Amino acid sequence: MRRASGFVPLSGGAYARRKPLSKDPMKRPLLLALAAVLVLGSTAFVDRSTVPTPDDTPLGQHMKAINKGLRALRAQVKDPARAEEYHASVLELQSEALAAKALDPMKLGELPAEEQGAFRVAYRKRMQAMIDKMFELEIALLEGRAEDAQGAIKELNKMKSPAHKEFQSDEEHEHEHEEHEHERQRDK
Repeated sequence: MRRASGFVPLSGGAYARRKPLSKDPMKRPLLLALAAVLVLGSTAFVDRSTVPTPDDTPLGQHMKAINKGLRALRAQVKDPARAEEYHASVLELQSEALAAKALDPMKLGELPAEEQGAFRVAYRKRMQAMIDKMFELEIALLEGRAEDAQGAIKELNKMKSPAHKEFQSDEEHEHEHEEHEHERQRDK
């Protein structure tokens, strides 16, 4: 049985007339382009909550806790009545920093093998400098030197940016920048 042009087979051996996408030949490329945009553009609507971020790594979790702790300390140090609270906060900061020091940044895996040893040493030295500054903060708080404690907190915050530029991968740095922008917008 011969099928005529413009017909498509249906179930049961029947045929139906095929309707063109559009009778206007100029609209066909437009409709095809629109379909391609819809299919390809649908990746913009992917649920990003299932995509892992640098904060999902153990190191990212420790660093996030350090940042949160520093923000809390900045407010606590101004109030001498909260001395017990900020002493506990400093010990928690030190604990998070020690745990972070033992971990390797994601960027380490992106480096050639011959550069990884020096990178790891530089990272650990930078983390130790941060821990040393936290120790200075603790002593200033224990001795009741609130101004010195506030200065140590400022120095700890200043240490972040250069260290992140050196030790974060491009993906981590971009993610952190997005988070800081989100925090700025939220704080306004």
